[in-house]
Amino acid sequence: MDTHAEFQNGRVYVPLRFLSNASDIPVQWDASSKLAILSKDGHHHAPDYELFESTAYSADPSENGGYGALDYMGNPLGIGTVAVDPSVIPLGSKLYIEGYDFNGLPKGGMYAYATDTGGSIKGKRVDIFVPGSQQSLRKFGFQTVKVYKLNP
Repeated sequence: MDTHAEFQNGRVYVPLRFLSNASDIPVQWDASSKLAILSKDGHHHAPDYELFESTAYSADPSENGGYGALDYMGNPLGIGTVAVDPSVIPLGSKLYIEGYDFNGLPKGGMYAYATDTGGSIKGKRVDIFVPGSQQSLRKFGFQTVKVYKLNP
């Protein structure tokens, strides 16, 4: 390895190229999405994402079926919690979401988990939990986002 591994926040980071070479799996860079893609078959694969309509919701009980700050699976709501239509994205799926523009969410994109549902979340729509009041989240409106399904 020509560079060193780094330890940050309890995790060890190593260069992807090192892992690619050590496991004999080619890596490719997709500049449009800024994603590195490991491809065992050696063929170019475009990132697998779909465009979804997105809204934002708060922990206010009126937005959560009266349950308050818990998702459908009983977990506390937090950054990275997303409400989905389970017929489109299975509950428990890990996602990467980018393309939103809202202060209070990570810049550039974020990893999220589909652990919540909602009465108005149907089809290709996701509802992103954002800490704050209902009033402050109205500024989010409706946005088109890219949703990468990382696992079922």
